[in-house]
Amino acid sequence: MKEKCTFNLVCSRSNCKHFHDTQDGRSPEYGKCRYNQTCIRSDCQFLHDTLSGRPPGLEVDTFKEEEKGDSFEIRIFQWNVLSDILAQKMSPEFYPDHETVLDGDRRWTMIFTKLEEVMTSGHILCLQEVTRHRAENCLQAFCDLHVYTMIFRSHGNEFNGFMGNCILVPGHLLVERIHSVRPGKLIMKPVEGKGYPHLLTTVLLYSPSHRLRFFVTTYHMPCQYKRPEIMKSHLQVLYDLMKTAPYPVILCGDLNMTPEDVSPPPFLDSLWNHQKHFPTIHSHVHSAYRACIDHILFSSSIFSLVTTSLNSFTHYDKTFLSTERLMPNAIQPSDHIPLTACFQWNS
Repeated sequence: MKEKCTFNLVCSRSNCKHFHDTQDGRSPEYGKCRYNQTCIRSDCQFLHDTLSGRPPGLEVDTFKEEEKGDSFEIRIFQWNVLSDILAQKMSPEFYPDHETVLDGDRRWTMIFTKLEEVMTSGHILCLQEVTRHRAENCLQAFCDLHVYTMIFRSHGNEFNGFMGNCILVPGHLLVERIHSVRPGKLIMKPVEGKGYPHLLTTVLLYSPSHRLRFFVTTYHMPCQYKRPEIMKSHLQVLYDLMKTAPYPVILCGDLNMTPEDVSPPPFLDSLWNHQKHFPTIHSHVHSAYRACIDHILFSSSIFSLVTTSLNSFTHYDKTFLSTERLMPNAIQPSDHIPLTACFQWNS
């Protein structure tokens, strides 16, 4: 006998195999296009919330011209959510209530609350250290519920829960291409930098309403503080790839390097160049280290930064940054603070 779907009548997964309180027992969204009324694909075979049930714009051969003065804004959310397995390996001496603070289910309840908050604004989400278990058993259903496309690529192993990168794309944008590359394989020197499996995950996105394409890419840099030349060699590969990209690029990630070390080339700009509180704040707070190591870089000739913020769960002050308020804690479920940015496409 089929078990009842967790989301039941609010489930939007067209491929849901569970039982629902509907006439046919299927998901209410069964057979419905994930893009629904924003879909302009002429070959789309799914059901739409339109009078004809067909994708809007199917009757016309060309896209409607963009009205003068209409601007295209792109909202980005960057966060290293901390692997469940790595959280359990943190030293209990720094976390007196570690059994509660580091509990995976409790942390992800808070994580989902934060993700839902930015999803309502149509942000593109870039996440690192998402374990394969969380991606397949929790995050996929969560994205389906909110009409988001999830792209997950694992580069980890059993030690860290087979963690990887996630890019979550809102339904008003089309995912045209997904590509993953290992920067470690493209490094010439130093030789030691070639052995890392970390993936650079990239998606090519298309905005039907504005007829514009751009790349969003995310990377989790190998944590090699004692061998900074290894991290710099990986960073140079990222810059080389972005320089030759045929479309504008937004790079998000935990680069494990400070803004001074990242030092983007002229064709790129950094969120930290526009953060008035830098360097008095940190995006990562750990028992042994705290710094700004999370980054959002973007094509400086195409994108203008409209707004930026650190989505902290509490205010930054001396109390918060004291040993008693290490992260994760009762307020913050990860050892990293989320970053957000809103870009405008320059005409």
